[in-house]
Amino acid sequence: MTGPSRGKRTTATKSSSNPNYESFSPTGFILDISETQLRKSTINANKIVRSALSSIIDYSKIKPGEKVLLPCLLKINGKETMTKASFLIPKRRGETNPEPRMWPYHLNSHVEPGTRLWFYVKYGKLEVSDTGPR
Repeated sequence: MTGPSRGKRTTATKSSSNPNYESFSPTGFILDISETQLRKSTINANKIVRSALSSIIDYSKIKPGEKVLLPCLLKINGKETMTKASFLIPKRRGETNPEPRMWPYHLNSHVEPGTRLWFYVKYGKLEVSDTGPR
């Protein structure tokens, strides 16, 4: 099989099928990306995610069904790819039970399920790396 180089595969530390989010700084979190997240191209913007990214996105200002696009730098396998990330609240149940989401575009073409990724804000934009911030 030929294709793009994939991110380093690591074994998730949690035995549950639920994604494991871990805060590592006020502006960053670690996530072992799941097969479901890659297949659906979506990451739940839970409290850890919203807190880490609060300097670049305020989910309280996003209306259900609205999508905000911001610059995003992928740093995977030693290569840098400039792309965008979407931040949204799905329209369904948005008013009664908002489910904030995010997704760095093209992430699924760079990593495999189980890849440990660092998401952090640097110089006012989202960076996603397979080796942690430098």
